[in-house]
Amino acid sequence: MSQLSMFFVLALLAQPLLALNPESRISQYGHTVWRVQDGELSGAPTAFAQTSDGYMWIGTRSGLYRFDGLSFTAWRPPAGQHYPTSITSIESLFAAKDGSLWVGTVGGLAHWAGGKLTSISDTASVEAIAEDSEGALWIARGHQHNFTGPICRVTKEKQQCFGASDGIQTAVASSIAVDAQGRFWFGGVGTLLE
Repeated sequence: MSQLSMFFVLALLAQPLLALNPESRISQYGHTVWRVQDGELSGAPTAFAQTSDGYMWIGTRSGLYRFDGLSFTAWRPPAGQHYPTSITSIESLFAAKDGSLWVGTVGGLAHWAGGKLTSISDTASVEAIAEDSEGALWIARGHQHNFTGPICRVTKEKQQCFGASDGIQTAVASSIAVDAQGRFWFGGVGTLLE
């Protein structure tokens, strides 16, 4: 992706920030630092999401962690449930409007809702996830075998992927942004799509 394209994607994602009280010193605010070196996580974070129940979810190359505000807990699927592949490298996370968590792995997509992890079989790495106004999920995928396209729309009923035959001229998609008008922007190698 060119630097200009990346600038526009980042500009679309920009949110207004509130300033700190200029009367207060920065040392008056409490903060804690958690570092990989301190053993809290087994690897560098790759993705973050906060679900409506307040948990912060952190994806790493070696699995998923849940943070409750005090401590990190390695999260494993319940017995009999599993990710799309045995490789647990987390590439992306998305907290949906309904409070559920979508997990993008190197081997596909999984959905954590109501105490159940559902794997959506796939053979491509899920690099980014977003939700449209109708509740459908959109994913940006990396290229792997049995590839049907870099961009997919996922609903409860089906997964529909779009590629070259649909006019998408990129081999992989690595990012998604939704602008203020609800339009989706997809970033790929040297490509920006609306």
